[in-house]
Amino acid sequence: AQEPRRARQPAEPFQVSWNREPVDASGFPGPQAFEASLAALVEAGNRSETSSGVMLVKVDRGDALKSRFGDAGGEKLTLKLGSVLCRAIRDEDLVCRLQEDVYGVLLANVDDQAGAALAEAIRDSVRHYHFRIDEAGEEVLVTASFGYSPCRPFENAELVLNRAGDALARSQKRGRNQLHLHDGAQLAAAPV
Repeated sequence: AQEPRRARQPAEPFQVSWNREPVDASGFPGPQAFEASLAALVEAGNRSETSSGVMLVKVDRGDALKSRFGDAGGEKLTLKLGSVLCRAIRDEDLVCRLQEDVYGVLLANVDDQAGAALAEAIRDSVRHYHFRIDEAGEEVLVTASFGYSPCRPFENAELVLNRAGDALARSQKRGRNQLHLHDGAQLAAAPV
């Protein structure tokens, strides 16, 4: 007698709870919050069999900004970049500050195509923003490099973060406001 076939359990609906603590001195969730939230994103994707995305954003020439505008001015511009990222994402996404000049963005519940489109929209928000140290001050050219990787079900956080890091490194080599996407098989530049 054959054993009856077991029905596959349906995937759960996608649901993730971000860990926003601890925050850094600027008020952004810090590296520990990012790490915990990325783990939660991976877990939610596994449970629901849903893809999401991870984006790394690094201020270009942060040292040059500091030497030109001082530490306080450079920090203000970096924080404005973080604010632009926060306005560019959806309500269900999260921006964390990983280093002085690097942000991590977690994009919840997006397929590969939607995640890439959202990454391009975030990059365009930074590219078109008019940065100023003070509201009445002169405009300052601030650019960033962007690396994006999908986070698919049953991939681990380290793999996804490494792909996003590779994409970011390629963007940094290519120049300002570059976005590279790493889909797991290939690394490609997004159109400018």
